[in-house]
This record gives sequence, structure tokens and C-alpha cells, in this order.
Amino acid sequence: MRRTANHIALLLMSFISCVEPFPISEREYENVLAVEGFISNTATQHVVRVTRTSAVNEAIRNPETGANVRISSSAGEIFTLVETSPGVYKTPFLAGTIGRKYQLFITTASGKSYSSKEVTLKPTPPIGEVTARYFSKTTSRDEGVQIYLDTEDVTGKTRY
Repeated sequence: MRRTANHIALLLMSFISCVEPFPISEREYENVLAVEGFISNTATQHVVRVTRTSAVNEAIRNPETGANVRISSSAGEIFTLVETSPGVYKTPFLAGTIGRKYQLFITTASGKSYSSKEVTLKPTPPIGEVTARYFSKTTSRDEGVQIYLDTEDVTGKTRY
């Protein structure tokens, strides 16, 4: 009986406990260009998303529209990307070449220019197995699913 009473008491305490909000304040907001994208050796339209950062307390997406986005290769190719929706730029259908170097160039509508470092396209090793594991909420981690991908590069060239 006493054990049941303890369980009920713990259950009631969990219902009446609350989470104290933590106010986030930022010292200085810096409007920075954020770029997301990649090229693979798959023949497809590759996507580059260009946005601007927003303040910590603002849950908005701030796309960078009207930019000139292009990719050059070490073979002298230049691919101009087309803006298909605000801040989303797509290549023509292309397959990157393993071993070739690629570089991204962006000129914003306001005239500011950015470029990435040259990056060599590396081979993608085959995927061995994809598994998922469910985790319940604990004091050290949130509830969710962790996805695992097993692969092996016997050549040691991908380094990922």
C-alpha cells in the first residue's frame, strides 16, 4: 500500500512540475550570408540555398534573392544556377566528375561577392546498412530517433 502511495505521489509531482522559461538575449545581431548545398556525381539538378541569418528570437527564413550564383570546375566549366524560388538556386542537370575541383561564386543583388575554396569531388562509398534506433527521453537526451548509416571506404579516400 505504501509503495502504491509513493508511485501516486511521484506521478502527481510530475504533473504539477513546470519548466522555467529561459530568456535568450543576444548582444549583437550580425546579418551574415548562409549558404547550403553540395555537388555529387549523380546526374541531377543540384540545389544551393542562399539565405541571411536572422536574430535569435525571430523564427523567420530570410532568403537572399536576385543573386548571381555559379559554379566553376577545374576543367574550365562554368555552371550558372537559376533561382527557382526565393533563395533556392539550381544547376542545370549535371553530374560532377570525381577528382575534379569545384568552386562556388555568389554575387548578391547588392553587388557583394563571395567565393568558396576549391573542393575536390571525392568518390562516395556504397552504403552497407541503414538502421534506426528509438530513444526515450532521459535527463541527458531528448526523445527521438537516431539514424545510423554504415559504409566502408576501403581506399581511404573519402575521409568522412
